[in-house]
Amino acid sequence: MDDILFQLSNRIYTLLNETRYDQRLIISISGAPGSNRSTIAQNVVNKVNKIAHNRGFIEHNQNLAIRIPQDGFRDIIHNTRTLIMHDYPSIYNPKNFVDLVEKLQEPIHEIQTNTIYCPSYNDDKEEIVEDNIEITPSIRVIILDGGYTQLKDPIWVEISSYVQERWFVRVRSSTSKKRIIEKYLKNGICNNLDDALKRCEDIDMVKREYIIMNTLMPDLIVDSVED
Repeated sequence: MDDILFQLSNRIYTLLNETRYDQRLIISISGAPGSNRSTIAQNVVNKVNKIAHNRGFIEHNQNLAIRIPQDGFRDIIHNTRTLIMHDYPSIYNPKNFVDLVEKLQEPIHEIQTNTIYCPSYNDDKEEIVEDNIEITPSIRVIILDGGYTQLKDPIWVEISSYVQERWFVRVRSSTSKKRIIEKYLKNGICNNLDDALKRCEDIDMVKREYIIMNTLMPDLIVDSVED
């Protein structure tokens, strides 16, 4: 994992050096369920910020990079709990996501408000937390984290017109299935192995197939390391 983080953080700094001083570098990271996509995305953000602090690029009370999950753009008002549990693309409001990304792509000095806010999703309470993520002017690297951030689907596809690179985390089906089932049992989502396996097959493997079949060609493939 350390080697992957080193390579990805170096890639970000190379891209940032090629980005105008008043522009943000926006990267989307996608991957099927069980790919450890979000873990990789957050670890990359942490690595970029650590380098920025150690080298004095920014103040220690600021950050250079931030992860924005797609989960905050779920439309929980107009969808049933069952649909939200299945996490289909249709339960999201991609237009709001696109609007945010479009705003983030504007020159920093031209944005009317110094800080941009966007929602997050509280898994425990199953609710949207409005304006929970702060994107301050010091933030110049945005990681858009979500399995649907690189879809070819209408509206979703517009996200890719605002990003500098698309990263896709590749994982074997057997590995992702193992991780998902272990997570279901550990977190008490399922009470036994049979239920966990059925839920994984009925929901996560269906999502996996959809994402793989409907995702744009990535600029970079990141192999998800074995646990």
